[in-house]
Amino acid sequence: AFSGLIIFSSFITTVSTPSKCPGLDALKSFPELGVAIETKKGKAVYHKVDVFKRLLWYSYQNSQELIPLSVNTVKKMLSDNKRNILPEDLESFAEKIENNK
Repeated sequence: AFSGLIIFSSFITTVSTPSKCPGLDALKSFPELGVAIETKKGKAVYHKVDVFKRLLWYSYQNSQELIPLSVNTVKKMLSDNKRNILPEDLESFAEKIENNK
């Protein structure tokens, strides 16, 4: 019984420690969430993230269409925006998403 208690206690510690969570560790490599992307087509606002697929979804203001972008694409666009370099649009960089039907 005593060794079971140690295993259980260790399991709880491992699961509840944030540094052991792969999803939280993955977020460290993501750009800051919530930052808008400026394009020549207009301003695109952040909507959601998929940590495991490494995607961020954006849409243009006043649009319902969500555009999935890779982490690296968003990082590059945000870096370019800081130097006043604007991509033409987001659609050219959109990731293909498979429907799981």
